[in-house]
Amino acid sequence: MGFRPRELFPWPKAFCLAMVSCLVPAGPCRAALVDYVNPLRGTNAGGAYSYGATVPAVSMPFGFTFYTPMTDIASGWKYSYQAASIQGFGVSHVASPWIGDWGAMQIMATKGGASLAPADRASKFSHDEERSGPDYYRVNLQTYGVTVEITPTMHASVWRFAFPAGADNHILFDTPNDKSGSIAVDKASGSVSGYVDDTKRLYVYAKVDRPITAFDIPAGQGVCAWMRFASAGADTVTMRLGTSFISVEQAKANLEREVGSKSFDDVRAEASGTWNKLLGSIEIEGATEDQKMVFYSCFYRACLYPNAMWENVNGNPRYSRPTNAEVRDGYMYVNNGFWDTYRTAWPFYTLLMPKQTGRMLQGFLNHYRDDGMVPQWSAPWDHRAMLGTSSDAVFADAFVKGVRGFDSALAYEAMLKNAMGSFDFGGRNGNKRAPFLGYVPNDLVGAAAAWHLEDCIADFGISQMAGALGKEGDREYFLNRSLNYAKIFSPEVGFFRGRNLDGTWRTSDADFHPNEWGHEFVEGGPWQYRALAIQDGQGLANLFGGRANLGKRIDEVFEAPPEWLVGSYGGVIHEMRETFDSRTGQYGHTNEQTFSMIYMYNYAGMPWKTQQRARDVMDRIYATGIGDGKGYLGDEDNGAMSTWYLFSALGFFPACPARPEYAIGSPLFTKAVIHLENGKDFTINAPGNGAANRYVQSATLNGASYPKNFLRHADIIAGGTLTLNMGGTPSTWGGGADDVPGSVSPVNSVPVGLQDLARGGTVTASGENGAVESAAMAFDDNSATKWRSTNGPWWIQYRLPGTAGGAVGLYTLTSGNDAAQSDPKEWTLRGSDDGAAWTVLDGRSNETFRLRNYTRAFKVENPRAFKQYRFDFKAVNGGAYLHLDEIELIQQNGLMGTVSNRQPVQAEIKRPSVTVRLVHGRFAIPAGMRQRTSFVTVYSLHGKKVHAGSHRDRVLDLQRDFHLPPGTYLVRIE
Repeated sequence: MGFRPRELFPWPKAFCLAMVSCLVPAGPCRAALVDYVNPLRGTNAGGAYSYGATVPAVSMPFGFTFYTPMTDIASGWKYSYQAASIQGFGVSHVASPWIGDWGAMQIMATKGGASLAPADRASKFSHDEERSGPDYYRVNLQTYGVTVEITPTMHASVWRFAFPAGADNHILFDTPNDKSGSIAVDKASGSVSGYVDDTKRLYVYAKVDRPITAFDIPAGQGVCAWMRFASAGADTVTMRLGTSFISVEQAKANLEREVGSKSFDDVRAEASGTWNKLLGSIEIEGATEDQKMVFYSCFYRACLYPNAMWENVNGNPRYSRPTNAEVRDGYMYVNNGFWDTYRTAWPFYTLLMPKQTGRMLQGFLNHYRDDGMVPQWSAPWDHRAMLGTSSDAVFADAFVKGVRGFDSALAYEAMLKNAMGSFDFGGRNGNKRAPFLGYVPNDLVGAAAAWHLEDCIADFGISQMAGALGKEGDREYFLNRSLNYAKIFSPEVGFFRGRNLDGTWRTSDADFHPNEWGHEFVEGGPWQYRALAIQDGQGLANLFGGRANLGKRIDEVFEAPPEWLVGSYGGVIHEMRETFDSRTGQYGHTNEQTFSMIYMYNYAGMPWKTQQRARDVMDRIYATGIGDGKGYLGDEDNGAMSTWYLFSALGFFPACPARPEYAIGSPLFTKAVIHLENGKDFTINAPGNGAANRYVQSATLNGASYPKNFLRHADIIAGGTLTLNMGGTPSTWGGGADDVPGSVSPVNSVPVGLQDLARGGTVTASGENGAVESAAMAFDDNSATKWRSTNGPWWIQYRLPGTAGGAVGLYTLTSGNDAAQSDPKEWTLRGSDDGAAWTVLDGRSNETFRLRNYTRAFKVENPRAFKQYRFDFKAVNGGAYLHLDEIELIQQNGLMGTVSNRQPVQAEIKRPSVTVRLVHGRFAIPAGMRQRTSFVTVYSLHGKKVHAGSHRDRVLDLQRDFHLPPGTYLVRIE
């Protein structure tokens, strides 16, 4: 049978209470918030099915090293709740079972011998004799009668081994899979030191407080050593352990600085205090004990990652580069997959701990400084797992919400490199074609539709970062590019789908199946990606035919049968099973691409549906894990699923990264107080709240009526009180036309994206390098080809097809793959109708291109419509010839225009022609209206030439000029 909600709590209540007593202090109120954290939650998992795929990590927040029991050292799933034995205790840096551990070593305590094989030395244990917390772990190894306790500092830890009476007690150091390295035991000083080469070299230095009677370093066993302790009676050995990626001496220095002569209990008290202070930054009232455990356990998971990889070296932050042994100044953070975390975890850090967020972002920028790219999935270097350059959205979201402490100019440089460069490794897949086609071609790139939708979200982030930095041309370019998601929307089937290089869909309409996984998508199918235009909820609604239809289309996701076709996966993957078992139709909360979908109801003006669905998911998919090790449904990736819960339980959610707003949902508690880093408090009151009363009836913000179904970031960080009056039935609150979160597209305007006018026309130039590097290749939507010309000055001219002209609001130039000396340095762009009289539109000088195959966008300040365009290149950067991969002439559209009165007009054809008012020189039919696939621009209406700036009424014959059948259409007046 599949999973059912009640199966998260399969044990009788009395048994659950007994289990709680062995995990946390007994009594109606636990001693401290850290006692509500259950790190065993989510450890019931494997490759075929996951209830979290976590490890019970003992660690400081964002810690340098984890310490965790391991039931299967050789497996990616290091600790399984179902297991009956423990093979060792990991000094670990595990980021995900799918990525694996690195910089790892194991420690085990035994009696009666020191077996080296993990399976042979494993000890039976019982959860009844196990205590797991962020600050402390204890277990009784039943096979040996040894009790092991661990407590952490940032770069070190203290271990306590309670051995039974008698001789032949052992502590074993070991590494899996016979990793290379070196280890030494100094019997006189009671110390162990060395290193292991496990992806990244980890150094350790440890000291024990009891005499070592014997030791051995077995040959041919990798990094392995054991120490023997003898005692006539029961004895306790305390071991202090320091770790480093720099040197043994630094591991020793870390240990002395953070532990020194402190006792085990002293260190544990400090760790507990740190966690309690962090967890106490959010106080909740009106929660059940189970809800408190879920909430603060999620809080713990959220703050495990990313991991600090920097160390205090003589008072200065320094780190060993993830990709080599070089030691550099500054901060370093690792163990993070941005695709997993950008929607929830990073916005959580930004809101709650902006200073820490700035430091962590600078740590990831140091990856870029050192190795040329911000990692897509670091552990510790870039694994290129999953998809997208989602760090673009993370940097932008933090910056527009006021986070500082990271190099914003360097971050922007990294973002542009992702979006505008083309690389064999790193950046965006398909970038030789996608920026120019307007979509990622399915027949050239795997998971093309998923990549494209993520790219559009990242482009929105870049546009917001550009605006914040005062780069208006880039802001307009990327804002329009963020609308390119519409180019893979198929109105015939009502879903996003893969589009091939020639513009055709991957399948025919008849062969399209929304429940087929893979192909153009990742870990999902069309159903799971249906609402992934989170940067433009209104535009998505417009594609569906209006806000009401957006709500209906999301409803269909939840109401669809939970059936799947394995598609390109060729077999069942665990996310398919978990999506089915969540009993939420085709909504797959088990994976991150759906995280914002519920909150898209707010954009539809239906926040009551958000409230209903969010509560259902919190109740159905999250639990304590007491007694079964479950807790989640799906992989809890680096805090991503946990921070979805934290936001949702508080009652608001960052539906769109880089937009400083939060969609309001349904708070789980009667009261929550967020103690902000700036010293202010933001309180969410929900009088009348309860399991049955999940619907917002009315709201006030700081005492004033508040009809909006979203919050502004500025209102939260200013401190104050949001009161959500709750009831048992849906209400009309938040459903007004102006009550929805912001979008890129206005109401009734179908999103278009960038439109390159340079298609189907005629190219001439001052010269070219034959057919292999011809002038036409500058306009072929392919940066793998180029135009090359010798003997400057150089010019290239493009005549638009047909008799109509077009207004260029932006243009792009893409550098060639040759040396930078051949990049253009100085040029002028002109426009003409007859090829004789030319008007200067833009001029540039002293320009450079940072990279090869690198696209730059330029803004035309006063665009006008022309039939021909010409670039005169006056100089290059020191070379003898000019080369360019690509040129685009991007049509000015409604988003880029400078006219303020640009409202769409609805025109209904009941007779051959209709009258509309002309505002700025042209009419346009937006993409997606009927069979139209691009703007149609008209400069002559009934034979009368229309001039820019004309404000006269004109008659537009939609049937004759646009070949449209009778019906209702939207005509954008620009």
